[in-house]
Amino acid sequence: MSTNIGEVHYVDFYGVNGLADGRYYVIRHEVRKTVNLNGNLHDKEVWGRGVNSLGFSDENPNFGMGYCEVVSQSETSATLKTYIYQRYNGGPFDYYPTMPFLAGFKYSVLGYELPSTPTITMSGGIGDSPTLSFSGGGPAIDHYVLKIEYDFGSGFNTYSNSIVSSPYTDNNVIITRVPGDVVARYSVKSVDRLEHESEYSNTVSTDGQSTWKSLHNITDNEIINKYMLEDNYPNPFNPSTHINYQIPEDGFVSLVIYNALGEKVTTLVDQHQTSGKYRVKFVANNLPSGIYFCRLRSNGFNSIKKMILTK
Repeated sequence: MSTNIGEVHYVDFYGVNGLADGRYYVIRHEVRKTVNLNGNLHDKEVWGRGVNSLGFSDENPNFGMGYCEVVSQSETSATLKTYIYQRYNGGPFDYYPTMPFLAGFKYSVLGYELPSTPTITMSGGIGDSPTLSFSGGGPAIDHYVLKIEYDFGSGFNTYSNSIVSSPYTDNNVIITRVPGDVVARYSVKSVDRLEHESEYSNTVSTDGQSTWKSLHNITDNEIINKYMLEDNYPNPFNPSTHINYQIPEDGFVSLVIYNALGEKVTTLVDQHQTSGKYRVKFVANNLPSGIYFCRLRSNGFNSIKKMILTK
């Protein structure tokens, strides 16, 4: 805390404890204090609080109310100030509202803490689809966003960044004992109710065989000239089925499963794909028996097929 001795002033005081109302010849001392701020807070804003601060403002007339002003602030600290008045030619203890070294500063800090980084683990044996489990992020976490990346031999590309629940099974990949046609890599971040995001977690990865890659290469004698969503097979099914579709041109493809109430159950495909025929495996281990719908959308094309899950 530091004190700057100011100039002599005539100040009219009213309602100051221990001082009769009237005009006084005083020396005004500016007292400053630097306080440390929580380094985990982001977008910090510091507010001085007059209530309970032990010091007055520099106004005239002065009504003896608590005063605390923010002079400057950074990400790590803030400098505050208030004023102490000394009666000129008064006694050694004629300071109001207190001695400079006893000045008190009250303040509030507004800001938010980013969610902490969650952790991710992967489970599944040879022939299974990888199951991702994640936890952590703090008590205010609203949801998780899972990043899925695939490498088909030319480097990793992001397949999706989607809101998911833990555990999550990636049915696009089958874990293999030896390297297959894809390496899958996963990481997750946590998001709170105000959409503040953590950093992405550690990554987990596996060799595998893709289930959604083009079924076969297209030759000059085989030209796909229309969009098509085929009936799933088998149908009815338990617990898994395959969905075949084709797209005649490159574009963004969305393949989503809905229940009978029209609620989204899962997203099987949500990415840009090249022209070709594709197959996706849908596993419904955690779903009840009933009617479900598969919806394919791409470049304005829209098609829906009914599926029946029997357990």
